[in-house]
Amino acid sequence: FSICHLPGALSFPLASLRKRAAAIEAACAGKERVFVLCRRGIFSRSATAALLDMAREGIFAPGGPLAELRVCDVQGGLSAWAAHVDAAFPRY
Repeated sequence: FSICHLPGALSFPLASLRKRAAAIEAACAGKERVFVLCRRGIFSRSATAALLDMAREGIFAPGGPLAELRVCDVQGGLSAWAAHVDAAFPRY
C-alpha cells in the first residue's frame, strides 16, 4: 500500500477482515459500491469472497453496500489498472 495505491483507497489486510469489520463498514458508509483490489487480483478475490460471506452471516448493518452484497473484485488488481487504465501508474 505504501508503494502505490489508488486515490481514496484504504488498506485492510486480508487476515484482518473479520477483526476489522466495524472499521471496514464505517469506511464504506455512504458508498454505492465497494471495490476490492490488490497487486495482481489474487488476494482481492479472497477478500471479496470473505466480505460477501460476512455479509451473508449478517455481520454488517442492513442497507449498507456490504450488507447488500455490492462488493466487487477488481480482476487483475493494480497490475491490470496500470496496463489497461493508467500506464503511468507505478508497478512493483
